[in-house]
Amino acid sequence: MKLARYSDASGEHWGEIDPDAGTIRRIAEPFTEWAPEVTAKGPGVLTFADGTVKLDSVKLLAPLHPPAHIYWLGLNYPNWPKPADKDASVFFKARTAMVGPEETIRFPALIKRQPHTFFAYEIELVAMIGSLRVADQHNGIADVLGYTIGNSGALRNNRTTYVGWDLMGRSNGRSSSAIGPWIVTRDEFGDSHPDLQMTMRINGETRQSGRTGNMLWDMNKLLYEVDYRSRLTCGDVIETGTCGYVGVQDGIYNASDRTEAEIEGIGVLLNTVESSDPYHMHPSQRTLGAYNSPQTYPYPVADEALA
Repeated sequence: MKLARYSDASGEHWGEIDPDAGTIRRIAEPFTEWAPEVTAKGPGVLTFADGTVKLDSVKLLAPLHPPAHIYWLGLNYPNWPKPADKDASVFFKARTAMVGPEETIRFPALIKRQPHTFFAYEIELVAMIGSLRVADQHNGIADVLGYTIGNSGALRNNRTTYVGWDLMGRSNGRSSSAIGPWIVTRDEFGDSHPDLQMTMRINGETRQSGRTGNMLWDMNKLLYEVDYRSRLTCGDVIETGTCGYVGVQDGIYNASDRTEAEIEGIGVLLNTVESSDPYHMHPSQRTLGAYNSPQTYPYPVADEALA
């Protein structure tokens, strides 16, 4: 079942969405009442307000339930540089960094202070917690309400003392990331770690491709480790890390880019990058030449980008 957060003339609601029919029907109970029930028993327990409305008469919002926390997992795929004795990295993300489907992704303001910094995209599987408490380290996936898509914008550059290590600045620029378009309930993927194809396209060109089954921390370990550090509760969401190679040239946003983040079984998250470019220079000027060696650049760099 696809569950979307949306707004209409009467306010903000959650509802069941039928993209094929182009309709949505409002869930009758508050989120904190229905989400734990659906997580434990499946979507068959939902009750709805009378009737359906046309999808084009409402605005889909980022599927986040305030004041839920957002967690971002880094280094969770084997293609990222990661010492064998270290674990994946987990940190908080601001809700103000997130926009919903069809909304504009914006260049972080901090980029204007960093002339050698670029703005990169990262497709991610996002899990939403539906239980009031994650209780079982061996079966934490049972506390997942469902999954959605994340398009996580991040700042990078080639300096050893640089904004990339400032995790707040790197990944929390206002409206720099997107999430959506809806939550697909866990029952559609089974009770094991989901193995789904992920594809990021920019202006129709595939830039990232990978599978969620390649995560270093599977969903059970991921939820246990995050919950161990900061108690998870109903509505919290976790961006589980990006798959696939994000290179110096291929990983960069340019003004007015059209983005399509697609995950098998969930759908496509569509967004557009803002039209103004805070770099005030041609993209080639900030991709080639600024990165002088693999030793000074802490992420995988294509050989041709260093020529």
